[in-house]
Amino acid sequence: MAKWRDYSLQRQIQWRVLGLLGIIFIVLWLAATLTIHKLVEHYLVTRLDHDAQMLAQHLHKHQGRWMLDETAVNPIFHHPNSGHYFVIRIGQQQLTSPSLNGFNLWTPLPAPKQPV
Repeated sequence: MAKWRDYSLQRQIQWRVLGLLGIIFIVLWLAATLTIHKLVEHYLVTRLDHDAQMLAQHLHKHQGRWMLDETAVNPIFHHPNSGHYFVIRIGQQQLTSPSLNGFNLWTPLPAPKQPV
């Protein structure tokens, strides 16, 4: 078995350049992957925040019950199985988007309040 020093100078340079290129490729691939992930995550969070603000603006109380002005809500929330859903839980009252089409969307219950 040949030892490292038995390789020619050209062969040693080729292996080192190949190794360096491999490392550079991996670093650039990780940087690109993380950047794309962060961009998509930021886009989704911004979009969800925008939808939440829009829904909150159209909530109002009528005769002791919370109501949502359905005419002001984005039409995508009216199409069944559109992928755009909301569930608004206020106390014991729950408002759901028409796009759920009667499906019971799982939502986590809020954590119980801890006594101070």
